[in-house]
Amino acid sequence: MTTIDDGGPAFPTNAVTDGFGRLEKLPHPGMSLRVYFAGQALVGILSHPQWDGTRDGLAEGCLKCADALIARLRAETAWMEELLRTRSEQP
Repeated sequence: MTTIDDGGPAFPTNAVTDGFGRLEKLPHPGMSLRVYFAGQALVGILSHPQWDGTRDGLAEGCLKCADALIARLRAETAWMEELLRTRSEQP
């Protein structure tokens, strides 16, 4: 089985609230770049007035867009690779 490159965290943070407005220092990875990019593709596709595809096809297409974008970023930008590696190593 091939591991899918999710691009690492999209909006990582170390500060979360405890529900009472107090901040606690806890690692929170946020959503993956893959999920974020797929969501952006979803918005773009659904905003097109002539879209008439299926939900399954839509989901697959959005994930393919996200995977292609991550692969392109990995291939063309060394700084992105370093940034994602650094973020994934954070506790």
